[in-house]
Amino acid sequence: MNVLIGFIPFAAFAILDHSLGTTLALVLAAALAALAAIRDRLRHRTPKLLDLGACVMFGLLAVVSLVTASGAGVLAVQARVDAGLLTIVLISLAVKRPFTIDYAKERVPASVWTKPQFVQVNNQITLAWAGAFAAKLVGGLAVLYVACPLWLGLAVGVVGMACALYGTVAIPRHARAQAA
Repeated sequence: MNVLIGFIPFAAFAILDHSLGTTLALVLAAALAALAAIRDRLRHRTPKLLDLGACVMFGLLAVVSLVTASGAGVLAVQARVDAGLLTIVLISLAVKRPFTIDYAKERVPASVWTKPQFVQVNNQITLAWAGAFAAKLVGGLAVLYVACPLWLGLAVGVVGMACALYGTVAIPRHARAQAA
Protein backbone atom coordinates (compact mmCIF):
# COMPACT_ATOMS: atom_id res chain seq x y z
CA MET A 1 0.00 0.00 0.00
CA ASN A 2 3.07 2.26 -0.11
CA VAL A 3 1.89 3.13 -3.60
CA LEU A 4 -0.78 5.35 -2.02
CA ILE A 5 1.97 7.72 -0.88
CA GLY A 6 2.71 8.41 -4.53
CA PHE A 7 -0.80 9.78 -4.95
CA ILE A 8 -0.37 12.50 -2.30
CA PRO A 9 0.25 15.26 -4.90
CA PHE A 10 -2.94 14.22 -6.69
CA ALA A 11 -4.98 14.24 -3.50
CA ALA A 12 -3.46 17.59 -2.51
CA PHE A 13 -4.41 19.04 -5.88
CA ALA A 14 -7.99 17.77 -5.58
CA ILE A 15 -8.34 19.30 -2.11
CA LEU A 16 -6.48 22.57 -2.72
CA ASP A 17 -8.05 23.32 -6.10
CA HIS A 18 -11.32 24.22 -4.38
CA SER A 19 -9.79 26.47 -1.73
CA LEU A 20 -6.68 28.01 -3.31
CA GLY A 21 -7.53 28.03 -7.00
CA THR A 22 -6.35 25.87 -9.86
CA THR A 23 -2.98 27.44 -10.66
CA LEU A 24 -1.72 27.52 -7.08
CA ALA A 25 -3.00 23.98 -6.46
CA LEU A 26 -1.16 22.77 -9.57
CA VAL A 27 2.07 24.49 -8.46
CA LEU A 28 1.81 23.00 -4.96
CA ALA A 29 1.09 19.52 -6.34
CA ALA A 30 4.16 19.81 -8.61
CA ALA A 31 6.23 20.91 -5.61
CA LEU A 32 5.02 17.95 -3.52
CA ALA A 33 5.93 15.52 -6.31
CA ALA A 34 9.34 17.20 -6.68
CA LEU A 35 9.95 16.96 -2.94
CA ALA A 36 9.18 13.24 -3.02
CA ALA A 37 11.67 12.74 -5.86
CA ILE A 38 14.29 14.82 -4.03
CA ARG A 39 13.69 12.84 -0.84
CA ASP A 40 14.39 9.61 -2.70
CA ARG A 41 17.53 11.10 -4.24
CA LEU A 42 18.79 12.21 -0.83
CA ARG A 43 18.22 8.66 0.43
CA HIS A 44 20.35 7.43 -2.49
CA ARG A 45 17.34 5.86 -4.21
CA THR A 46 16.21 6.31 -7.77
CA PRO A 47 13.28 8.73 -7.83
CA LYS A 48 9.98 7.01 -8.49
CA LEU A 49 8.47 7.22 -11.94
CA LEU A 50 5.13 8.39 -10.53
CA ASP A 51 6.78 11.28 -8.67
CA LEU A 52 8.78 12.39 -11.70
CA GLY A 53 5.76 12.10 -13.99
CA ALA A 54 3.53 13.97 -11.54
CA CYS A 55 6.10 16.75 -11.18
CA VAL A 56 6.32 17.21 -14.95
CA MET A 57 2.55 16.92 -15.48
CA PHE A 58 1.52 19.29 -12.69
CA GLY A 59 4.29 21.70 -13.70
CA LEU A 60 3.15 21.77 -17.32
CA LEU A 61 -0.49 22.18 -16.33
CA ALA A 62 0.49 25.05 -14.00
CA VAL A 63 2.37 26.78 -16.81
CA VAL A 64 -0.59 26.32 -19.17
CA SER A 65 -2.91 27.68 -16.49
CA LEU A 66 -0.69 30.71 -15.93
CA VAL A 67 -0.08 31.47 -19.61
CA THR A 68 -3.60 30.96 -20.88
CA ALA A 69 -5.48 32.18 -17.80
CA SER A 70 -8.24 30.01 -19.23
CA GLY A 71 -10.15 29.72 -15.99
CA ALA A 72 -11.06 26.13 -16.87
CA GLY A 73 -13.55 24.66 -14.45
CA VAL A 74 -12.60 22.29 -11.67
CA LEU A 75 -13.98 19.27 -13.54
CA ALA A 76 -12.09 20.16 -16.74
CA VAL A 77 -8.79 20.54 -14.91
CA GLN A 78 -9.45 17.34 -12.94
CA ALA A 79 -10.04 15.53 -16.25
CA ARG A 80 -6.66 16.80 -17.48
CA VAL A 81 -5.01 15.57 -14.30
CA ASP A 82 -6.74 12.19 -14.64
CA ALA A 83 -5.63 11.96 -18.28
CA GLY A 84 -2.07 12.85 -17.24
CA LEU A 85 -2.06 10.25 -14.50
CA LEU A 86 -3.40 7.59 -16.86
CA THR A 87 -0.70 8.56 -19.36
CA ILE A 88 2.04 8.20 -16.72
CA VAL A 89 0.76 4.75 -15.78
CA LEU A 90 0.47 3.61 -19.41
CA ILE A 91 3.96 4.90 -20.20
CA SER A 92 5.31 2.97 -17.22
CA LEU A 93 3.82 -0.20 -18.73
CA ALA A 94 5.07 0.64 -22.23
CA VAL A 95 8.66 1.06 -21.02
CA LYS A 96 8.32 -2.20 -19.05
CA ARG A 97 8.75 -0.49 -15.71
CA PRO A 98 5.31 -0.59 -14.05
CA PHE A 99 5.06 2.35 -11.68
CA THR A 100 4.17 0.08 -8.74
CA ILE A 101 7.51 -1.70 -8.93
CA ASP A 102 9.28 1.27 -7.33
CA TYR A 103 7.11 0.89 -4.25
CA ALA A 104 7.24 -2.92 -4.23
CA LYS A 105 11.05 -2.87 -4.22
CA GLU A 106 10.92 -1.03 -0.90
CA ARG A 107 9.04 -3.95 0.66
CA VAL A 108 10.71 -7.06 -0.74
CA PRO A 109 14.32 -8.28 -0.76
CA ALA A 110 16.48 -7.51 -3.80
CA SER A 111 16.66 -11.23 -4.59
CA VAL A 112 12.98 -11.12 -5.62
CA TRP A 113 13.26 -8.14 -7.99
CA THR A 114 14.45 -10.11 -11.01
CA LYS A 115 11.92 -12.92 -10.71
CA PRO A 116 9.37 -12.98 -13.54
CA GLN A 117 6.50 -13.39 -11.07
CA PHE A 118 7.50 -10.15 -9.28
CA VAL A 119 7.36 -8.20 -12.54
CA GLN A 120 4.14 -9.95 -13.58
CA VAL A 121 2.42 -9.08 -10.30
CA ASN A 122 3.47 -5.44 -10.66
CA ASN A 123 2.20 -5.37 -14.25
CA GLN A 124 -1.17 -6.68 -13.05
CA ILE A 125 -1.39 -4.14 -10.21
CA THR A 126 -0.40 -1.33 -12.56
CA LEU A 127 -3.07 -2.47 -15.03
CA ALA A 128 -5.62 -2.35 -12.20
CA TRP A 129 -4.62 1.24 -11.48
CA ALA A 130 -4.74 2.08 -15.20
CA GLY A 131 -8.30 0.77 -15.27
CA ALA A 132 -9.18 2.85 -12.23
CA PHE A 133 -7.77 6.03 -13.75
CA ALA A 134 -9.47 5.30 -17.07
CA ALA A 135 -12.79 4.85 -15.24
CA LYS A 136 -12.22 8.08 -13.31
CA LEU A 137 -11.42 9.92 -16.55
CA VAL A 138 -14.44 8.50 -18.38
CA GLY A 139 -16.69 9.42 -15.44
CA GLY A 140 -15.34 12.97 -15.43
CA LEU A 141 -15.64 13.37 -19.19
CA ALA A 142 -19.19 12.02 -19.10
CA VAL A 143 -20.12 14.69 -16.56
CA LEU A 144 -18.45 17.40 -18.66
CA TYR A 145 -19.63 16.47 -22.14
CA VAL A 146 -22.58 14.05 -21.96
CA ALA A 147 -24.71 15.65 -19.26
CA CYS A 148 -24.14 12.69 -16.97
CA PRO A 149 -25.16 13.43 -13.38
CA LEU A 150 -22.20 14.44 -11.21
CA TRP A 151 -22.95 11.72 -8.66
CA LEU A 152 -22.77 9.04 -11.37
CA GLY A 153 -19.49 10.33 -12.77
CA LEU A 154 -18.01 10.40 -9.28
CA ALA A 155 -19.37 6.93 -8.50
CA VAL A 156 -17.66 5.48 -11.58
CA GLY A 157 -14.33 6.91 -10.39
CA VAL A 158 -14.81 5.75 -6.80
CA VAL A 159 -15.67 2.20 -7.88
CA GLY A 160 -12.63 2.12 -10.16
CA MET A 161 -10.36 3.32 -7.36
CA ALA A 162 -11.84 0.81 -4.90
CA CYS A 163 -11.16 -2.00 -7.38
CA ALA A 164 -7.55 -0.85 -7.82
CA LEU A 165 -7.05 -0.69 -4.06
CA TYR A 166 -8.47 -4.18 -3.71
CA GLY A 167 -6.22 -5.42 -6.53
CA THR A 168 -3.16 -3.85 -4.89
CA VAL A 169 -3.74 -6.10 -1.89
CA ALA A 170 -5.31 -9.17 -3.53
CA ILE A 171 -3.01 -9.66 -6.53
CA PRO A 172 0.21 -10.15 -4.51
CA ARG A 173 -1.65 -12.27 -1.95
CA HIS A 174 -2.97 -14.50 -4.74
CA ALA A 175 0.50 -14.77 -6.32
CA ARG A 176 2.04 -15.79 -2.98
CA ALA A 177 -0.68 -18.40 -2.47
CA GLN A 178 -0.06 -19.84 -5.95
CA ALA A 179 3.70 -19.96 -5.35
CA ALA A 180 3.27 -21.82 -2.05
